[in-house]
Amino acid sequence: MDYGRRSDIWSKVRVQLKRYFGVLKKFWWLLPLTTSVGTFIAAWVVAQMPPAFQSEGTMYVGGQVQLNEATGYNEEREDFYGTQIKIMESAEVQQRALARVQTLHPELKPEASPTFEVIREPGTSIFDLQVTAQTATFAQAYLDACMEEYINTRKNSRLQRSDDTTVAISDEIARLNKEMEDNDASMLQFQKENNIGFLQEEGNSAAKYLTQLDQQLSDLKTAYNLGQMLDLDQNLDRQQSQAASGGASDAKSDTALTSYGPIAEYQKARQDIALLEAQLADKSQYLKPKHPDIISLKDDIARQENLIVTLRAQSMDALKTHQETLRLQIENLENVIKEQQAKALALSSRLSEFDKLKTISDRTKAEYDRQMSNLTSLDVTRNVGQDEVSINDHASMGVSAKPELPKVVMTGVGGGLLVGFIILFLIDQLDDRICSLMELQTYFPEQLLGQIPKEKLETQTPLLRVGDDRQALIESFRTLRSSIIFLPVEKRERLQ
Repeated sequence: MDYGRRSDIWSKVRVQLKRYFGVLKKFWWLLPLTTSVGTFIAAWVVAQMPPAFQSEGTMYVGGQVQLNEATGYNEEREDFYGTQIKIMESAEVQQRALARVQTLHPELKPEASPTFEVIREPGTSIFDLQVTAQTATFAQAYLDACMEEYINTRKNSRLQRSDDTTVAISDEIARLNKEMEDNDASMLQFQKENNIGFLQEEGNSAAKYLTQLDQQLSDLKTAYNLGQMLDLDQNLDRQQSQAASGGASDAKSDTALTSYGPIAEYQKARQDIALLEAQLADKSQYLKPKHPDIISLKDDIARQENLIVTLRAQSMDALKTHQETLRLQIENLENVIKEQQAKALALSSRLSEFDKLKTISDRTKAEYDRQMSNLTSLDVTRNVGQDEVSINDHASMGVSAKPELPKVVMTGVGGGLLVGFIILFLIDQLDDRICSLMELQTYFPEQLLGQIPKEKLETQTPLLRVGDDRQALIESFRTLRSSIIFLPVEKRERLQ
């Protein structure tokens, strides 16, 4: 179904195109006629236009030279050329140019609206400028004035920005100067209230003292923890092994504990028993167990063992007392360390405050020096021509020109063609005759039996004759006859 609909649409389009082609073929002379009329009208319009003279000139515009990073005046390169064209064509530049022409050339009659156009040559910094005016001398003078006023506008813009920058930098320098005075006053007041040298020395001493206290605390905690984990004999053995290896004890209190008191006596009693046992073992090699020396040694050993029991109990009490002393020393040292840390923190805070004031003062002075350097550079560069703008070719003498001629002529030719096509379209719409077999089949559903070509007959010539040499005509009649013969009976009777 869709295919049949598309086929019908395409058939109608072909029929309509053929009708248009037929109308164009028959009335082709309308298009040259309407085009000629349009061209004539355009020529008449051009003839009625006032006289025009065109002057041309070129300029080179290369942006800004960067003399100083802080004070250089730069445009964005991406939009630079479009910006310059807008400035050249601005109303301000053109008004100044008109005033300049009236001042420098009072003999020239001012014109209300001369045409000014700027075109940039692709890939270059060259601008082509054109002015169209009613007189040649005015066109030349006006174009020169436009170029000069554009250069003056750029210079004034740079000077204006330089002045604005100078004011801004001067205000910043005044603010920084006031800030430096405040910073100096704050530092002086702080130094009056605090001896910086003493604070630094005291801070260093506090740091060293804290280090010593931390070391002592660590030693005491080590001795205390070992005392908690080891018994009396293990503690004594540990101290003896440290003494034998030449190492230092964990704390000075350990040495004092074993130098005198019950623990020292207990340690001496252990050594005496060891000596007596050694003597007993030596004499037992050559004396009998009942020998008086052997018995005496055994009695001495028994007395020492009894003494050791008593001394051990006393030593355990002494060790507990020693551990409690270590705990109290640890608590005292922790309190002292906290006090020293608070004192060191206060000293550090005051020193940090002074360093902060000094850093702020140094930064403000550095910024002040930088702004002073910028101001000096700006004073130097504002009198140096940074603009790379020059007039390559001054305005030429105005030559006669019709700037609208191509546009008017093309408008006339196009309008004439359009009118011609409209007339041809109207002719086709008003002509309701059927012009082709395809169009006949489109509008009438009846079956086509044959086609008789159109023939021009001479006067007194029969339609058909014997030995007729018009083969196409004869064949068309034969085709029509055959179509009628082979029609169904009902249709043939209806035709008869």
